[in-house]
Amino acid sequence: MMKQWLIQIEQWLFGEDKKQQKPELSSSDEPNPVRRRLFRQVAIGAAGVTGTAGLAKSVVDAVPEPDLKKKYRHDALKGETELREREYVVMTNQEKEAMLQSFIDNYNNKS
Repeated sequence: MMKQWLIQIEQWLFGEDKKQQKPELSSSDEPNPVRRRLFRQVAIGAAGVTGTAGLAKSVVDAVPEPDLKKKYRHDALKGETELREREYVVMTNQEKEAMLQSFIDNYNNKS
């Protein structure tokens, strides 16, 4: 049953029976039609692959690239404005002593 399916699929794809595909042993100069069909199918397949690759390249090249310098400048400007808007607050002596004590206490834990 599987063999019959394969034969039917082959006939559907190639359009001829295996018996008709056998080359004649005549010494004529005409090319073999089976070979012609093979070369035609190969040429169509190569054209399809080349066309698909060209289309894919044109789609990829059509995507606009972002302006990285503009984004970098915008980000830097945001950071600068945020730093300018901060207010300077003087630490009290008590805050300074507490920070110094936390550095001293955590010094042994770091090593």
